Amino acid sequence: MNGKQGFGRIVATVVAVMALTVVVPAGAAQAGTTCSAWSGCSHVENADALTITARRNWTCSTGTTGTASTTCVSGASLTLYNGGQTPTNEDWDVVQVDGGWCYKIRFINWYGKDWTVRYDRRGTSNTYVKVENGSRAIVQDQSTSSCP
Repeated sequence: MNGKQGFGRIVATVVAVMALTVVVPAGAAQAGTTCSAWSGCSHVENADALTITARRNWTCSTGTTGTASTTCVSGASLTLYNGGQTPTNEDWDVVQVDGGWCYKIRFINWYGKDWTVRYDRRGTSNTYVKVENGSRAIVQDQSTSSCP
């Protein structure tokens, strides 16, 4: 390989990395109901024995993964059983934390941040938790008697 070929490959690699940086979003909810690896999808999983509910749209213009609100939700809902998850080619922006329950949710963002939050809604109404594009929310446990 001569110098021009090597330089050309370096330029092609840099352009590809820049394109991925521009195409993979880092925050706002994906518009519409479908998405791809290029546009980024919010993904909800259920690792708990009890059912959970994923919701389609985060409607507030603020918040990041893990932000909770009692009003920032709209659209369809999907019940997920143990081991279930939202389809990989669909965008599901919200985990519904049911009133009267405490949920333990693990989040993994597209850039690798990994953390766990407990949402205690015992004695109160539902709240809705945002999942950013390219991020995952994994419900690990839920209880009405304690906060797991």
